[in-house]
Amino acid sequence: MKYGIIITLLCIFIITSCKKNTELFEIDIKCSQANNLTVRIFSETETGLKLEDSSKIEMSRAKLSGKVLKPELMYIFIDNFNDYLPIFVENSNISIVLNNSKISKSSVKGSESHKIFTDFVQSYTAYCDKAAGIKKTLSNAEKNYDTLMMKSMEESYSVLKSELIDFQVRFVEKYISSPVACYIISSHLMYGLSKENLQKLLEEIPNSNKDNKYYFTAKNYLMQLKNENEKDTLITSDNILDQGSDTLWANSRG
Repeated sequence: MKYGIIITLLCIFIITSCKKNTELFEIDIKCSQANNLTVRIFSETETGLKLEDSSKIEMSRAKLSGKVLKPELMYIFIDNFNDYLPIFVENSNISIVLNNSKISKSSVKGSESHKIFTDFVQSYTAYCDKAAGIKKTLSNAEKNYDTLMMKSMEESYSVLKSELIDFQVRFVEKYISSPVACYIISSHLMYGLSKENLQKLLEEIPNSNKDNKYYFTAKNYLMQLKNENEKDTLITSDNILDQGSDTLWANSRG
């Protein structure tokens, strides 16, 4: 009887411990050249960045932890580094191997949402690189008064913008059940869509993925479009292409 009670209590402890771990995110950071520096992770709020946790790097390791209601984009900063790491955090065990040259290029494992986000960024960056090449050629054509080349590059740029919008829509539809899809819509895709197309895309999102802040942002913007003159509100993706893939997270931070 005594042993039975002990086994029962042990099982309850194990189950409780496992449940607790799934309700938190725990980030293990490995870094070889940042000892004694402080690493901080911030979430994003309507009023700015909010510190979620911090830790000093000791013996090339640091740990961060916290809790998110739904997967969301956060930002990791380290003292003395100009760069930072945008990371999609979910309640799981996440490991990061720090890239000492560029923190934003660090290796992240353990977050399925971040993997989806990284896949998107890689493809999106390719469009931005193409846009930069077109802009450079267009600039040279303008300097040389090469009207034929100017027209050709303007047409190429217009086609690229349409391709970028189509790519984003396809990506969102592929990962329609992920909060990352809602993030992509709310960060800037919604600005390149008509209210009809935006509404259609939001209607495709399953109810299980409508309880995150990115969906509410896009939904509120749609209501704004419906209440205002669309011509005064709708913008294109020109600036986003010009600025590059950093706008994927910089736009949301304001």
